Amino acid sequence: MSRVTAIIVIILLLGIIALQILSLAGLLPKTKVVQVCPVNAISMSGGKAVVDATKCIGCRRCVAGIPLPQRNTAAVLSAEQELAPAETSVLQPAEVSDQRKEPQPPAQAKESKAVIVKQVHKVDPEKCISCQLCVPVCPVGAITMVDEKAVIDPEKCINCGFCKDGDGQDFAGCPVGAISAP
Repeated sequence: MSRVTAIIVIILLLGIIALQILSLAGLLPKTKVVQVCPVNAISMSGGKAVVDATKCIGCRRCVAGIPLPQRNTAAVLSAEQELAPAETSVLQPAEVSDQRKEPQPPAQAKESKAVIVKQVHKVDPEKCISCQLCVPVCPVGAITMVDEKAVIDPEKCINCGFCKDGDGQDFAGCPVGAISAP
């Protein structure tokens, strides 16, 4: 039994040596380095990842292996063409008439106009840790980074909730709860 084990070990060692030779000769495909840390808190030392705790913002991109967003503007949906914006109507209070009084004339058009107020998701800049996880999941490109904080453009936001609650696939939502729903 020990002879079989010795043969297996020798074969494995020869395989490792062959891979090293192929790698040094440049015959193996190069591995693509993907940037996942938005603040460059991770470096390599002695073949191991080292995290600089003074730079780390706790976004957990490195744990999940989520690469930094690569914006493809051609793939971003147009809010006006693809998705209808969610709107909330806020009506002005109607005049209440007392039943004992004479009927009131109908209100003029100016007074009965409904005011449409579009309410959208918002980012609390105090909670935002600049992880940029919400930027690529927004289907309409409404989220950008301004002064290292996520900002939602109210004109583009369609209230899909992906930034807050996730997209149901590879993004679970804001890791620190910095985004609030309307």
